[in-house]
Amino acid sequence: MLSAGNMKVCDFCADTIPDSDPMAMVYPAYDFAAGAPLSYKSSGSWLACATCAAFVRQYDLGELRAKDNLAHRCLEKLRRKYGLRGLPGSQGTTQILFSEIRALHEAFWMYRNGEPVPYTTRPLEG
Repeated sequence: MLSAGNMKVCDFCADTIPDSDPMAMVYPAYDFAAGAPLSYKSSGSWLACATCAAFVRQYDLGELRAKDNLAHRCLEKLRRKYGLRGLPGSQGTTQILFSEIRALHEAFWMYRNGEPVPYTTRPLEG
């Protein structure tokens, strides 16, 4: 799980998550390392803000488009944070980032190992 100072952040979109958010979820997962051309390493559970948790829940309920919707949300957050709009070659950059986000999320789905629990009821790791 990621943190920014004393605040925890969503492992999907990097939004900060208030301690009291009843809709934020923790998803148990095995450690993994994967990816090419970029490499990824994940240790333990993933924390999801309420919005990203809703996309994960939609996918778990059979809504296949939820994976792409989650990846698009994360991509838009990155684009806004790093100002990727309007850069020369940004369309190609956007496609590469989207593919990498989807690959990382696929690893999340592959290595999940339990049911989610509300963030507010579980002590967080690291």
